[in-house]
Amino acid sequence: MAPHWYEKIESKIRSTRQTPPVEPVPAPTTPSQPTFQPASEPASEPASEPAPRPTPQPTPSSPASAGPEASSSSLQKRLWNEAYDELKLNDSVAAEPTENEIGRTRETRCRQMQQLVQAGLDRTQKEASIKRGIDEGLLAVQAVRGVVDKAVQAAPEAAVAWVGVCLGLEILSSPVTEARINRQGIAYVLSRMNWYWNLVCLLLDENRAEKSCAGLRDELENHIVQLYQKLLLYQMNSVCLYHRNRAAVVLRDMFKLDNWAGQLSEIQDAEAAVQRDSEQYNTEQSKTYLRDLAIAARSQEMKLQDIHSAIRNQTEQQEKRHQDDKDEQCLKDLHVTDPRIDKKRIQDTKGGLLRDSYRWILDYADFRRFRDDPQSQLLWVEGDPGKGKTMLLCGIIDELETEFVNRLSYFFCQATEAKLSNATAVLRGLIYLLIIQQPSLISYVRKKYDVSGEKLFRGINVWVSLTEILTDMLKDPILKDVVLVVDALDECITNRTQLLDFVIQSSSSSSSSRVKWIISSRNWPDIEGQLENAQKVRVQLGLNKDSISRAVGTYIGYKVDRLARDKKYDKETRDAVENHLNSNADGTFL
Repeated sequence: MAPHWYEKIESKIRSTRQTPPVEPVPAPTTPSQPTFQPASEPASEPASEPAPRPTPQPTPSSPASAGPEASSSSLQKRLWNEAYDELKLNDSVAAEPTENEIGRTRETRCRQMQQLVQAGLDRTQKEASIKRGIDEGLLAVQAVRGVVDKAVQAAPEAAVAWVGVCLGLEILSSPVTEARINRQGIAYVLSRMNWYWNLVCLLLDENRAEKSCAGLRDELENHIVQLYQKLLLYQMNSVCLYHRNRAAVVLRDMFKLDNWAGQLSEIQDAEAAVQRDSEQYNTEQSKTYLRDLAIAARSQEMKLQDIHSAIRNQTEQQEKRHQDDKDEQCLKDLHVTDPRIDKKRIQDTKGGLLRDSYRWILDYADFRRFRDDPQSQLLWVEGDPGKGKTMLLCGIIDELETEFVNRLSYFFCQATEAKLSNATAVLRGLIYLLIIQQPSLISYVRKKYDVSGEKLFRGINVWVSLTEILTDMLKDPILKDVVLVVDALDECITNRTQLLDFVIQSSSSSSSSRVKWIISSRNWPDIEGQLENAQKVRVQLGLNKDSISRAVGTYIGYKVDRLARDKKYDKETRDAVENHLNSNADGTFL
């Protein structure tokens, strides 16, 4: 036969069945995650090992609602029902009478326990009203009652958790003196019921939890269910105590059959286990979260760096284009002639450059000395008109270009062309060709050009500016062992003296530059007088008649062969033409 208290429960159920069930009100904001407090006293007795948890049965759920309130309510319902089901398996003596009275299915259990909760709340409200002002402790009862009322209205299916609380409130509100330790235990449980209720907040967002923390989460859930199971058992046993015969209670207390201190210690041990698991779980989750934040931050940093690099590259490209435009304009204003085109024009005008006509100079002792001796920085090739000075220098330029790659500049003076017959044009031409080969050298021009613009290349100070620019440029490391060639100095009509002074000065041993100069001219007294004291290698074509005559003869033979092919001369006619030209050449190309 069921105990007397279960008969009371049954009568309560019958009476509340006549009253329409309480309509649930909209769910309040989900309580914040509980702050864990250690158990007030360490466990005096080790907690008994619970039986293995059965696989939870599907729990009928209320219509889903959006937001964390629905998730919390559903999880609370599942865990409290799992705790009740495990308690039923582990302690059938305590649970069987309850099953007989309130139903065996979860639907029936939830509905009838909700009615029990509401009935208990109503009764404690009446008792509290009667005793108000007598016992200040009833204030705590009313505070707990408010928590229960709000929780059951928000989640009616959670009545399993709160029905024991209502009966506990009745015990505390009753004038009957029960076992002191049991009443202290009930007070402890009731005071922390809101904490127990909100434990599920630790397990929310399970779908978003890291797989690496899944094991810790499962362990935490197991300990929460075990804690709920011990709470339910304690509440059931407490209610049995409340409705037992007084003599039986005294006898059980005498022999400590109920072991209230041990049961309370087990609850506190279960609380401590939940606290330890939650700290470890949340620590691992925090580590994972912080690691994800670090990875995301690193990813953002890389993206920001990429953006910064892209902006910087774009800025550099725009700046480069801007500088390129300025460089282009500067080079355009510097340009007076392109010596490369002048060289080709001269060679074409003179019938082309024949290597056999200048090869002799490459093996000439004085030229080899100039070429091989680092201290020899000036070569002067002088001769009368028609000795082939210009074509000789064209041949030397072709040979040196293979050795002094991008370190060879030249200029051809021509008295018949005003823009090619002055010292300023010579320097502009030399600087221009050096920049064409080494674009970075334009910076030496830009230093002055950015201030003066195109006026830099005009006016009375142009010579000073150009000599300073070329002097600085020749000190640049990329122009180490540079060679500068000026042909026909005698045809430089304007400021030739200044030009020769600059050549002599920059090729002297005291100069910091390593430039080698090759110049050619007629043997004019003023030119010879300026070069007399200069350290130089002098090649006098007039003293090399045999070499010049052979060069002239080679050139005549080459031209007669072409003429014979064009005119279809026979050998006799060809030879007659060649002999006539050689006899009248007089050792010149005229």
